[in-house]
Amino acid sequence: MFNPRKKIIFSFISSLMILSLLACGGKGDDWAIPEEYQNLSLDELKAQSTINSTEGLMERQGTAAYNSRVDDDWSPIVAEDKLGQLGYFEGELDKIIQRKSDPTVYDVWFCIGERNQDLMKDPRARIYLTCDVSGIIFVKYKTDRAPSDIVVGEKMRVAGILEDRQFFCMSKQTGRCLMPEYFPQFRLIKAEYN
Repeated sequence: MFNPRKKIIFSFISSLMILSLLACGGKGDDWAIPEEYQNLSLDELKAQSTINSTEGLMERQGTAAYNSRVDDDWSPIVAEDKLGQLGYFEGELDKIIQRKSDPTVYDVWFCIGERNQDLMKDPRARIYLTCDVSGIIFVKYKTDRAPSDIVVGEKMRVAGILEDRQFFCMSKQTGRCLMPEYFPQFRLIKAEYN
């Protein structure tokens, strides 16, 4: 039997939940720049950065054989004590993917190490990363804070906040990933050509 009082109470509670989410900003702005880094030049961001290499950014977690790659439970994670810290890097754009959901956002694998010159000449290189694995970071790149005309191989300086890890399949066979790798993921604050 239909109870109009229950419908009114349900509508009231639903409205309160929606209003509270809107007032709190829902999940929050994924692209928000922390206040202490707003309106700073790239050189000022560099001076404040606490991360300048990939060393110590990823930790291995697993059970069998203390994290051997044969362990099915093995998975690299971002070092918790580094999350939220500012990083500054100089290097080259290695792989760029423009997001279909938002053409102002790119997924960028950024090489701060040495690029494999032989692999770069291979026509299939566009699907692979051409940088040494230990010298790669992933950057969530937004064009309102950096150049929009980005091209693989261009030299750039980038500053961003370490926020997670990003998966990349280094080698595939029949739709199966044979060599999964995880890289430190940064949310871009500012970038410019070097």
